Amino acid sequence: SLGAFRAISKLSELSSRQLLTQFQDCSQTRDSDSMCTQNVEITKLVEDLSQLVKDRSLTSDELGLMYAFKHGSSVNEALRRAGVEEKLEGFVSGQKVFSKVGGRIGLAGEVPSRDVDVVREVTKILEANGGQMGVASLCSRFIQMHEESLSSMTGKRPAEYFEESDDFRLIGRGVVGLVAKPKPEAAVEETEHAAKPASKV
Repeated sequence: SLGAFRAISKLSELSSRQLLTQFQDCSQTRDSDSMCTQNVEITKLVEDLSQLVKDRSLTSDELGLMYAFKHGSSVNEALRRAGVEEKLEGFVSGQKVFSKVGGRIGLAGEVPSRDVDVVREVTKILEANGGQMGVASLCSRFIQMHEESLSSMTGKRPAEYFEESDDFRLIGRGVVGLVAKPKPEAAVEETEHAAKPASKV
């Protein structure tokens, strides 16, 4: 939405100015090098996190996972570098640029939803892996493809979503597979006809 676009644009502009100012301040003082470094890290972390929620809302766990995928290190490590003792959820709550509704974190203001056919996308992943795979691996692959978790798009835990779906089935412990679809009647009749030996005249 326009509101979300303006929010992220304003944040990027502000963050750039803050980083420049903080680097200049750090170069002029020796006694507060650690504090300057922490301020720079906090500004960068806020900007990195805001990029991940600029067009979607995520739970704190999902946000942490998305951060790790994109930056190659955990958000907890980033918080430690910034000198922040709080967990991610507490840190985000103290930043005005973010909002938290129903346990989900987004940018303050309207966040547009994404239009993704979850059934089709999950089916494509399963078909590419022989028709079944571990739920955790599937969810990880889904995030890599769409930069958003399966839970975020469906509003349900993966196991709950698969249990209620007519297109997928849970197999054993932690494995999901495709539900075999019955063949159309015409295709069945054609198959049976082809299987019958030709009658001798």
